[in-house]
Amino acid sequence: MKFPPPESIAELGSRYQLDCEAAGQPEPIITWRIRGSPVNDLGLSSVTDLGNGSLVFNPVNKSHEGTYVCSIESPSFLVQTTVLSVQDPSTASTLIVCVCVCVALSLCFCVCISMPLF
Repeated sequence: MKFPPPESIAELGSRYQLDCEAAGQPEPIITWRIRGSPVNDLGLSSVTDLGNGSLVFNPVNKSHEGTYVCSIESPSFLVQTTVLSVQDPSTASTLIVCVCVCVALSLCFCVCISMPLF
C-alpha cells in the first residue's frame, strides 16, 4: 500500500500528483474525497482522478487547497488524509503543517500551524 503524505505543498501553476495505492483480492476500490464529496462529483477545474488511485492537478490553482481523503474499500477498510497547500513562488514562502485524524469517512479533526520561511 502507498498513502499520500500527511501534508503536501504544490507550486501554483505546476502539475502535481497525489498517489494512493492498494492491492488485494478482491481488488480494492480507491476513491478521493474533499469536503465530504467525491472529487469527481465536484467538477473541480483541472483536477483528474485517474481511477487507479492517482489524483492529478494540472495546472495547480488556489482553489485546489484543502483536505483530501483517500479511501480504500477492501475487507479491511482504510482511510488516509492529506492536506494540500498551494504555494505561489512569486510571494514569500510559508510552511503550513497540518495533522489530521479521521474517525470516519466524513469526520476528521485537523490542527494546522503556519510559519514563514526565511
